[in-house]
Amino acid sequence: MTDAEILDQAITNNEALHRHLWMFRAMVKELGELKAQYTQTKSSLEVTKQQEDKHIAELEAAKAELATTQNQLVKLKQEIVTLDAQLKDKLQELRNYTEAVDRIRANLNEAA
Repeated sequence: MTDAEILDQAITNNEALHRHLWMFRAMVKELGELKAQYTQTKSSLEVTKQQEDKHIAELEAAKAELATTQNQLVKLKQEIVTLDAQLKDKLQELRNYTEAVDRIRANLNEAA
């Protein structure tokens, strides 16, 4: 092989090396962008997880408040039933007293 052929072969090999280096450079650049996207996605996922935990805590608090309110509602309904029964009893007493007063008036009118 002559010196010129050796140089031609070296140039060919060098050109192939450069093509591979350019391709490798493009891959490294793409990997860097993918790594940045991965890091950003991971960070966003952590924020989303924190928000989820916050929303879950708020939901649990709302459920507890709902249960408390429902218990209060049951108690108030029971009080209403009790008061309604007491009212009916008092109305019956009032009717009884009214009838008794009417009888007494009737007796007094007959006596007079």
